Amino acid sequence: MTDILKPSLKLGRRVAMLAPLALLAGCGDFLATPKKYIPGDKVPVLPVQNPLLPDANAPAVSLPAPANLIDWPQASAGPTHMCGNIAAGADFNPAVLKPAWRTDIGAGGDYRRPLRAQPVVANGTVFTMDANGVVSAYTLADGKHLWRLNTRPKHNNAFDLGGGLGFDSGVLYASTGFGELIAITPASGTIIWRKPLGYPARSAPSIG
Repeated sequence: MTDILKPSLKLGRRVAMLAPLALLAGCGDFLATPKKYIPGDKVPVLPVQNPLLPDANAPAVSLPAPANLIDWPQASAGPTHMCGNIAAGADFNPAVLKPAWRTDIGAGGDYRRPLRAQPVVANGTVFTMDANGVVSAYTLADGKHLWRLNTRPKHNNAFDLGGGLGFDSGVLYASTGFGELIAITPASGTIIWRKPLGYPARSAPSIG
């Protein structure tokens, strides 16, 4: 009988010891010092924002005449990266848009090596650069592969982080993450010249 009561007595002692602590914790709210509020008017820190309303006297929106862009020689169409008001074809129907063709341009990007180079179009040819700095050319009409050029310098194992393409005056230019600017013959993919930049190129060249 004694062995059965011993655990109960121990448990009762523990409860008795914890009870005063609980009472003291509860008394803290009653014994706390009352908060002192600073007198005066309360002013909002952020001003009240009035909703934006149209101006009845504002001039009408005016757009330039739509332009037919046969070529897309640089990223975002040109050095200003403003393509303007592009004209759609006479048979353009957004409800039935579908790819004319698709092809593999090479290595895709990932979280360590994003693919940022935009394709450019000139004289009926599409030029691309993959995540490894490989430049390729395809016919605009049907996507036929024309040539491929690896821009990686010899004995260079670095990642090609960035770079891009630009076309001007019959020459294709490639800036690379290997720190070079390369002039390329667009018809054959042969290198005309290559110059060191001293630092990796992170975007396409702007030619203007």
